[in-house]
Amino acid sequence: MVEWKERRWYMKKRMVCFMVGIGMTMSGCSGINPFNGYTPSSEDIINTHGEIKNFERFAEFTEHAEKGIKDQIRIVSYTTEGDPILQDLEFDGKLIKLRHDSSRDQYGSEEVTYASCKAIEKKKG
Repeated sequence: MVEWKERRWYMKKRMVCFMVGIGMTMSGCSGINPFNGYTPSSEDIINTHGEIKNFERFAEFTEHAEKGIKDQIRIVSYTTEGDPILQDLEFDGKLIKLRHDSSRDQYGSEEVTYASCKAIEKKKG
């Protein structure tokens, strides 16, 4: 009876190790690290190594800022390792406030900084 319980415990331990190994392998395939503490929303503008998703939302934000309409967006840029860097832009009708959060970047400064500006300048190129 004791031998059966030991085998059962050993099998459970092997299964857990196997599942953790599979999870780590799968996270490497996704390009985005699921253990970084952030899951992007459908409203976020995503920059994955130059591939931009939801750019239309950024264009809408700039139009709102030009017209004096309050708005806010989040831009999520991923590092080579898959860590997210968040940039929150909020237009209050007069100023654009930027919150740059690199606290989830394990190889970066891991800090949150703030800035503000009056407009977004469009450049071609």
